[in-house]
Amino acid sequence: MIDLEEFTTDYRSYVEKWFYKRIKTDDFKPSFDDFWSYVIQEFLRRDTLSKFKEDHFSNAQFTTWLFTVLERHFSDFRRKEKKYDWVGITPINQPEEKGVISERKLGFVDISILESPSELAYVINIINHIPNDLHRVIVKLKFFYPGKIELTTNDFHYIEQRTDKSKNIVNEFIRENLKQDYGLRDNDITELLDMNKGSINTTFQRAVRKYLIEPYNRKKASS
Repeated sequence: MIDLEEFTTDYRSYVEKWFYKRIKTDDFKPSFDDFWSYVIQEFLRRDTLSKFKEDHFSNAQFTTWLFTVLERHFSDFRRKEKKYDWVGITPINQPEEKGVISERKLGFVDISILESPSELAYVINIINHIPNDLHRVIVKLKFFYPGKIELTTNDFHYIEQRTDKSKNIVNEFIRENLKQDYGLRDNDITELLDMNKGSINTTFQRAVRKYLIEPYNRKKASS
């Protein structure tokens, strides 16, 4: 069976080719990074790769099976994105209602039930206290939002030790590459942290599940 790490390394280029061919005939044209993030999230959440069994699928080739899976995920992703069209994401350079970041801005799996600013504050506090430096920095860069989710002195120190990039260089890089709504793209995080591109999403998803989703769900279950 192909595991998630192998999939992100060996099949990203296949998914990218499929994606750009798919959006040629569709009026819905998201960025590839956003779609790729969604696919990895869904594969992790649903343990999708374990469902490919050659005997069960009449010896279908993996890419044939993957083609069908991607089509389904693309349709789901379109519905999910259009569901939030009405939210009216506030651009970074405009004021936002105090204490409010929509679920669209924190688009990780299973935390769509953020119900109040206190819930959001709880999640942001978890992010700030992720003990693994690399995991914490990647999560912050993916969700970076000025005034809410930002890098701390410890984060800058870790990045400088890893890459020799100073705080000023990092801040300038983030300003230049920050997406309109929130966060950096995988390509930009790869460049900033000098990492292999295929490992960004794998690391991110594992960190989100371990440090955010599981503690959050335990909190909700006990409340």
